Amino acid sequence: MDMLRIGLSSLMSTQQGLAVASNNIANSSTDGYSRQEVITAQPTSVNIGGNFYGQGVYTEDVVRVGSDYLEVALRDTRASQQYHQTNFNLGVEVDRMLSDQDTGLDKSLQHFFTSVGDLANSPMSESTRSVVLDSMSSLGSKFENMAYVLALSQDVVDKDLVAFTNRLNSLAGDLVNINDSLKQSLAKTGELSAQLVDARYSVLGQMSEIADISVFEDADGTAAVYVAGGMALVANNQVSPLTAQPDGFSDGQYEIYIRGVEVSDRIAGGKLGGTLKYRSEILNSSENEMGRIALGFTQMANVTHRQGFTPSGVAGGDLFANYSSVAQTHASNGGVGVMTVSFDTSGTVAAQTSLIGQLKATSYEVVDSGAGYDVFDTESGALLLSGAGASFTLDGLDFNMAGGTVVGDRFKISPMSDAIDGYTVVISSTQDFANSQDPLGSSSDNRNTLDLFDMKSTSLFNGGMDSFQGAYSTLVAKVGSKVATSESSAVTFSILKDQATLNRDTESGVNIEEEAASIMKLQQQYSAAAKIVVASRELFDELMHAIS
Repeated sequence: MDMLRIGLSSLMSTQQGLAVASNNIANSSTDGYSRQEVITAQPTSVNIGGNFYGQGVYTEDVVRVGSDYLEVALRDTRASQQYHQTNFNLGVEVDRMLSDQDTGLDKSLQHFFTSVGDLANSPMSESTRSVVLDSMSSLGSKFENMAYVLALSQDVVDKDLVAFTNRLNSLAGDLVNINDSLKQSLAKTGELSAQLVDARYSVLGQMSEIADISVFEDADGTAAVYVAGGMALVANNQVSPLTAQPDGFSDGQYEIYIRGVEVSDRIAGGKLGGTLKYRSEILNSSENEMGRIALGFTQMANVTHRQGFTPSGVAGGDLFANYSSVAQTHASNGGVGVMTVSFDTSGTVAAQTSLIGQLKATSYEVVDSGAGYDVFDTESGALLLSGAGASFTLDGLDFNMAGGTVVGDRFKISPMSDAIDGYTVVISSTQDFANSQDPLGSSSDNRNTLDLFDMKSTSLFNGGMDSFQGAYSTLVAKVGSKVATSESSAVTFSILKDQATLNRDTESGVNIEEEAASIMKLQQQYSAAAKIVVASRELFDELMHAIS
């Protein structure tokens, strides 16, 4: 038995315990820090005279207190919370613009129909004719202003996608460095550094706020990260960076790529996923729906106005420019084809009215398949037509390909979005307004004006359920519902994230009171161990004195 050795081992072990407890307290406010514990053990006892005597104590290990399960749960809720919060933050601005009486479209549409109704009541009033022309221009300005706001939002989305992917790639690089250090730590000591494990979880948590990730830990302590449903971002401790870049079409929007593969539709979490969801479900759909209203309104007004006569007996012409647009071409196209889209104004009133009712608030991609042209809905990816010729009609619009194309050539067009830009009033004189159906141009005849006014209650959209204002109200309600849902989800996942944080901190966090109590206990233990050392020296001195 060695009383001095026992006392010294107790002093050393207690000192190490005090150091760990002190470090816990010092890092109690350090983000991502997990408390550490000293694991002590006793050396093998010695057998003296048939009895076993202890040989003191030693520090077996200093361990990080944590739960992989709780870390993963926190990481997942962080991804979901940021996903819904980002979607809400972006969507609420569009919701406010659409629903506000001053910035929305409803008031301007109502003003136009009110002015037309006033002209029907006073068909010979020159001032009322002027108000009708002004209301047409004001409606165009409203479309233009709203389109401008949505275009700015598209620019913000593109810039955010670039910023988020750059940040995610930077964090992936940090993870690679931590992986290297963890691997070296394991090789040198046989254990993973608690500090480096904390750093790894911190980086992974930050990555999850940008995109939903899957993490796999290898036996050597390195972590592999996968995004977009299984695409390796960090594997074999190397980064395959994400990129945000234009989709290849002229004036195309930005998409997310990894190793040349577009993965935008596979990202369903974090700020990246929330931004992409906003663009798809709110921004693009709002722009397309507003364009459908603009196109339907201008073409219906034109076909109706052409049935009347001006005060001088001239047949009514178009009130607005007729729609036509040129599709975007892909940078990889090998042919010289140019696709245009237009609205057929040659048919009867009934035929044109039917075409307006067929308009869809969507975008299209046309691909030369070698056996004709395949047409896809860009949002859903659904095949709408297969093997179409150079000219075809779809959803109330005429598509026409001029020039040669080769297999694989791609064209993309958003007819409804383009229709907003094409809203142009083409009459400038009040005398060009054809409110009469009398070929002699009787100024007291208001029948054509009444037909224009009847457009207000004509249900053309959404399966014949919605008028122009009804379609806009449906859009406002749809966007409002999506924004409200994202807000509710953001609140829910914020609560879940807080609970997951609490669960993690309960397991891994530092409790100041517990650590302080531990230090007091260790102080007493240290003092007692010191007395053992003093006592052993005194006994030794007495023994030496006795035998001298």
